[in-house]
Amino acid sequence: MAWIRRKPVKEYEYFQVVHNFYEDGKVRQKVLCHLGRYSSIEAAIKHEKRQEAFERETAADWKTEAEEWSEDLHTPPVTPTRSKEKARQKYQNLERKRLKLVRDHRYGLLSRKEADAIWEKLKPEYDSPGALWHHYYDAMDKASAHKKKADRAQAKLNKLRAIQKEYF
Repeated sequence: MAWIRRKPVKEYEYFQVVHNFYEDGKVRQKVLCHLGRYSSIEAAIKHEKRQEAFERETAADWKTEAEEWSEDLHTPPVTPTRSKEKARQKYQNLERKRLKLVRDHRYGLLSRKEADAIWEKLKPEYDSPGALWHHYYDAMDKASAHKKKADRAQAKLNKLRAIQKEYF
């Protein structure tokens, strides 16, 4: 027999699908799955469906963005000689320089004219293909992460449906 148990934790309530069975003449309980804050298996299934669809759509969006960056980087052909780590380091260094420039201007260490002059020197390096590889790798990483989340949501959805079919 399976049933839904309410577990209060601090100010929240969480729910679990629990199965009772006999072992050595005693009643034992096994948690089949956690429903989170959803009090019914139907509500949890509905949530996981939405979550899985959202993650797949978000992964597709990031993949499209990565492809756009790839097209931009290859418009005059640019060979991907830069490793992911080197691209990130270059972008982070440029971002630190840009933020320092903004801070120095904000705190009065640089006039607007001086800050603009420094930015004009920094901008071509900031927009160079070497620095832009960071955006491509970042978009690919985000697409991959959302795909993994979608796969986990799909696995949980399959588990919930199996439990629903078997026990409810």
